[in-house]
Amino acid sequence: MVFDRKLVFDEVKTLGEVLPVLKRSTGCKEVEVIVVEEGGKKGKRVPDEGRGNWEEGGIVEGLSGPSESATPGNPGFAFENVE
Repeated sequence: MVFDRKLVFDEVKTLGEVLPVLKRSTGCKEVEVIVVEEGGKKGKRVPDEGRGNWEEGGIVEGLSGPSESATPGNPGFAFENVE
């Protein structure tokens, strides 16, 4: 079906596996992967296997911008400065 948004791979697992490369190539110290619920305002943080210190299933609220338009196969990205 043309409108079927189901992917043939596990998108969250794939993003988790490329986190170290993403960090190195962008120079970012922290990268979070958040699985966004429909509507894009709330989601669950995916644990960072490399650091092992993200809370499993930690809820993130108040999301906006790119998270609202994220769909399977078309993730949204947001960048912010952290100190």
